[in-house]
Amino acid sequence: MSMRGLRASSMAVTTAVPSRAVTRRAARIWRGFGTASVAVGLFNAFVPLLPTTIFLIIGVWAYGKGSPELRAKLLADPGFGPALTNWVEQRAMTRLAKWKCIGTIITGYVITLGFAGFTTASVLVGAGLAGLCLFLSSRPAPTRCPVSRSAAPPLH
Repeated sequence: MSMRGLRASSMAVTTAVPSRAVTRRAARIWRGFGTASVAVGLFNAFVPLLPTTIFLIIGVWAYGKGSPELRAKLLADPGFGPALTNWVEQRAMTRLAKWKCIGTIITGYVITLGFAGFTTASVLVGAGLAGLCLFLSSRPAPTRCPVSRSAAPPLH
């Protein structure tokens, strides 16, 4: 091994190992962020037209950094776990999930237009939501779908 390689590998070891105090503090921050996201997501599950899944996805991500146990618990949840697992493992959504999500976005936007009318802000929001709907519709179907628990390939 060259001196340069030895120096680079020893530097990687010293800079890659954070102190335990920073790790514990960071883990607490990530757990708090995950818990806040999951709380908002669960609250939104009971309020029509408010997003749920995105807050749960953020919670899974944050728990992955601060509390692997809570992440595993959220992914194992019988209600939300399968859809979250599809997203985490494959960045995929079932066709039903896409329809529900896009339908909810459109319904919420129509209600917003009913209250606010066509303003510059509502048109800009509509453009952003249209982009979101295009993104969601472009997500692939899961190759292995924990929602149905079957090994059958997805229908296209």
